Amino acid sequence: MHRAKSVVRPILPRRAMVGVLATFALLPCGVARAANVTSDFENPLYTLGALGGQQGWRSPANADEAVVNNGGMITGFGQQSWRLSNEEANSAFTGTQTYSPPVSPAASEGGPNTVFIAKFSVYDPGPQPGLYVTVAPDSGDGSRMQWVGLTDTGTGIQVQVSDSPLTPSGNDYYWRYYTYPTLLSYGVPHTIEWRIKLNQGPDNDVVRVLIDGQDVGQCFTTWENYYRLSPEQTIPNNNMPPAINSLQFRTSQQGPAALLGHGYLFDNVSVTTGTGPSLPGCDVTIDKQADSPTVTAGGVAGYTLTAHNRGHLTARNLLLCDHIPSHTTFVTANRRLRHIGNRRCLFIPSLGPGKSTSVHLTLSVDANAPPGILDNIGDIGPVEPPTVPTGTSPAPDLPTGNPVVPVTAIKALVVKKVRAIVKILAAKVSPPPVTG
Repeated sequence: MHRAKSVVRPILPRRAMVGVLATFALLPCGVARAANVTSDFENPLYTLGALGGQQGWRSPANADEAVVNNGGMITGFGQQSWRLSNEEANSAFTGTQTYSPPVSPAASEGGPNTVFIAKFSVYDPGPQPGLYVTVAPDSGDGSRMQWVGLTDTGTGIQVQVSDSPLTPSGNDYYWRYYTYPTLLSYGVPHTIEWRIKLNQGPDNDVVRVLIDGQDVGQCFTTWENYYRLSPEQTIPNNNMPPAINSLQFRTSQQGPAALLGHGYLFDNVSVTTGTGPSLPGCDVTIDKQADSPTVTAGGVAGYTLTAHNRGHLTARNLLLCDHIPSHTTFVTANRRLRHIGNRRCLFIPSLGPGKSTSVHLTLSVDANAPPGILDNIGDIGPVEPPTVPTGTSPAPDLPTGNPVVPVTAIKALVVKKVRAIVKILAAKVSPPPVTG
């Protein structure tokens, strides 16, 4: 079947970039000794027509995709771009999706390179209802470690990010996807970037996502918990997270026939792996101070909890909590708190780099509290997600078998705790009055 090619208005030419590069240089974000693969789809390295087989790209013959003349009027896109739609969709992986050229060495927890940075630009000329593509850091054979979903809503591009955190029990994972609150506009190019640090051990990878150069302000995980805990990952990954070396452009949900020959234009696709220091994480710490080191049974104890953002990015949607200990009762606080179980929590919508925020609580100590140590715990962590459902929920392009929770706030990687120890003194008992 002949597939029409999208044509947008013409622009100034640009010099074609090298399609495959192997470099060793100091790159942004502190990534050193980096290997890089970059694709800009320009002539003479790329010719018009199917992308599969060009400069290391792989794409199925029946996909609705092609390198096209973009008309030259899209800033930064040169004369040629790659067009992709989900008019021909397939939910499989091998031989049915498009993969960018692999970079070597790949990024992995145990390999020489542990940092993965990938970037692409996307352009949507106007409303294309039903257009949906996910882009994922990938092993090159379908083992994804994250994804960004791109949905044409009819009024702009909706961006979603998925990860697989542990359940509250810590012995299973669930799927969660975050929706970026701002739709990306039509008629201008947008850039999406991953910065991923793969750390040795479970549940500790760091993922940041940038849109048009701005970090979305959330800490994400990779899908490492899925690979470690899912029974379907015994083969070929043997319940270990895969090494990632490329991007998978995935069209798994069938779109309408009207998308044929249209879709998104992609350009400036790059994948870099390196050895540099950890990328920006969720660097929020907590301290807690008691008003006094001692309290008498039947008296009151006061505490100040303070959250500090010691990182370079704004932290969002946090709970700063005091665990009300046994033999005490919450009395009051200088700020409005949420009551969650045995905790009283301050909701922090955002905390800028270098900023701090505090709350002071007053507790009443029971009159019959035994003498000894009053161990009061404070913590800071994410706004708790909705209760994890027991069944599965439909969600775009996520593996089945575990619950899916759509959220508007993504957790920090760890809950950080602090203790304030106060000694309870026995209440003084007045001697009985002398009579007679």
